[in-house]
Amino acid sequence: MSSTIIAGKTVPIEAVALLEPERSAMRDHFCRHDVTPAHLAIVEAYARLDEKIQDSINRSGLLPACRAGCAWCCHGVKINVSAPEALVIAERLKSAKNELVPAVQAAAERRRHMNTDQYFVSGEPCPFLGASNECTIYDVRPMACRRHCCLDASECERAVKNPKLKLPVSQHAPANAVGAISGFALAAALEDTNLDFRTFELASAVSVALRDDAAKRWAAGDRIFDLAIRPVDAEDRRIAEADLERYSPNSGSPKPVWKSHGKKKRLVRRP
Repeated sequence: MSSTIIAGKTVPIEAVALLEPERSAMRDHFCRHDVTPAHLAIVEAYARLDEKIQDSINRSGLLPACRAGCAWCCHGVKINVSAPEALVIAERLKSAKNELVPAVQAAAERRRHMNTDQYFVSGEPCPFLGASNECTIYDVRPMACRRHCCLDASECERAVKNPKLKLPVSQHAPANAVGAISGFALAAALEDTNLDFRTFELASAVSVALRDDAAKRWAAGDRIFDLAIRPVDAEDRRIAEADLERYSPNSGSPKPVWKSHGKKKRLVRRP
């Protein structure tokens, strides 16, 4: 499969045409280099993404297992967010004078020296997870959370309870693909407008975004999110590359794949 590089990410050529409308819509806001349009770009992109994910679910005929109160994916899972997504979350916390601010800052400090594997083994809950397993920032949750659609909640539970085994979880492939394209489009729109298009660990990014001048400095092109870079980020990249190899089609490891049977589709596992 041929690919190209957009905002430092490898994107399949086939996906470029699909992401262009999103890229253009967000670029129209980001090009103003102002906080308010940037905030609006993210909020509107979330609304479009939610609609596309629901449409992909309806078309596939496969229902995700994800339900309110199910929060296995909110334990020990490293979430990467873009700078404007972190700024939108920070704005929500600041406007509500939210008590979660100290918890987010404490989580960011704890995770500075925890790589992806160490964090997963810890099983630490997301700082935005409420007492009843509800997401306290649900309407402004990142794209990475929106695109995560599991087909079997018991697989999520087993993976979280047995972190050292790195058990695979069956994802809703159509919904995940739609989310990935929106993420590529966001990065591309930021690159187009000379804004920071990198992604960062969630708590670390929001901790930086909570600074009084963070939004204005980012919109002006300042790389303030350098402060969100962690000493273990390079190690995380190596772990991610190893995991991709582990679950590649030629690795022989369990990998969810789509197989068509007439008009119906079912998820099967490659032996």
